[in-house]
Amino acid sequence: MRISASTGFEPDGPGARRLGAWFLLGLMLAGTIVIWRHEFDQLQVMKVQRVDSDIRELRRNFERQIEAYLDGLRAARGLFAASLTVERQE
Repeated sequence: MRISASTGFEPDGPGARRLGAWFLLGLMLAGTIVIWRHEFDQLQVMKVQRVDSDIRELRRNFERQIEAYLDGLRAARGLFAASLTVERQE
């Protein structure tokens, strides 16, 4: 900043430009941090949603497999209930 005889400071001096550059740099850095934080939070939400989706899919597969096993057991029970003796050929 230059000192002027009439006002004391000259607003377009190199000090004012340097201050403006630092202000702009700080503003851009703050904007970058805000955007980064938003994207980071969105990524965390997406990760949680994906894990939840994977858990639901695993649960459905597990339940389907258990149902298949139960169907086999029910068929075997029906076979034994239908006849007095069960032979290997049946």
